[in-house]
Amino acid sequence: MSIFVRFFDIENKVFREELLAILTFEGKTRGEDLFKSFDDFMKKSDLSYDKIVSISTDGAPAMMGKEKGLLKRIRDNNSGILTYQCIIHQTLLCSKLSATLKDVMDGLIKLINFIRLRSSLQHKQFKEFLCQFDSTYSDLLQHNHVHWLSKGRVVERFWNIKEEVKTFLKNVGTEEAKKHSDFLENNRNIVTMTFLNVILKYLNTLNVELQGEGKLICDFNTNFLSDLMKEFDARFKDFSEIGKLSQFLKTPYDVLPDGEWTDVAKKLFNLSKSKLQMEIIDLQEDVSLKQYRSASTEEFWAKDAIDKYSNCKQLAINLATMFGSTYICEASFSKINFLKNKYRTKLTDSHLEDTLHISCSPRVSDFKKLAKEKKCNF
Repeated sequence: MSIFVRFFDIENKVFREELLAILTFEGKTRGEDLFKSFDDFMKKSDLSYDKIVSISTDGAPAMMGKEKGLLKRIRDNNSGILTYQCIIHQTLLCSKLSATLKDVMDGLIKLINFIRLRSSLQHKQFKEFLCQFDSTYSDLLQHNHVHWLSKGRVVERFWNIKEEVKTFLKNVGTEEAKKHSDFLENNRNIVTMTFLNVILKYLNTLNVELQGEGKLICDFNTNFLSDLMKEFDARFKDFSEIGKLSQFLKTPYDVLPDGEWTDVAKKLFNLSKSKLQMEIIDLQEDVSLKQYRSASTEEFWAKDAIDKYSNCKQLAINLATMFGSTYICEASFSKINFLKNKYRTKLTDSHLEDTLHISCSPRVSDFKKLAKEKKCNF
């Protein structure tokens, strides 16, 4: 289990994302097992649960379980911690297709599997056929249920070479090929594919935009369409109240002192409503801060000049240190796979954690300085 932290570096006046620890498990990974390992690490590192503002994780039962999940046990030690599911995982869950769209999508996947997987000879002939026609692409993509993002790419690739596919199926001449050819001649299926191509492209774009390091929480924010809206409303209710604080974090000069954001700040972070209102009025009228209006969100709230508005700054730090997604954790697993290769079979857990700290750190080492301080034999 990889644990990353986002915090405000008081000494250097910057917000940082760093790998905190890698916790290894040899046996079961139940909620109680995860918590025991996490609690042991907290005690060993002399860290207090009171210092945790929020936790973002995936939707695994061992993490999110209401009775025995890791988050439930952590909240037992600090009930004020905000916990929520990774926004990227939730957008994927929102992508469930309604019956009609699912039927067409399933039909398209069967068609692609027929061309690619029925026989290696047929697949080879199809690729040669596309090459002869100078097609945009040299092959169809195969749908992968493990990664939802592939669904949109499969439809987009097919849509760009659908005419070539139609011609190839007619040339094959088998009964099954005719069945798939009839599927493509159905106008309703073509209209549905057009819709799928457009909507999945937008959802793919949203998914990609949500990924990456240094993302602030405020940056995320037919039957299928109505179902999609309902899914988003249901799954993103954890972010609805936080979203009311987004304007304060990004554009504090535009918020109303008596706006709803002060009520939310009091509810979520137990900050004084009256002090926030007085401080935001003074902040908006502070001439010395005008020069920083063009600065980025993190740079603005890191300025020493903001320190006198302690409640506003505390609220900004709480928001800016919240993870909107588990992207950085997911990316670390890819780095682990690279580090734990067949040439490093004796890599221990402690060595793996050390190398992962280096590979995940955004800080760049001054190798020239390090080399000058050491004596080497050549």
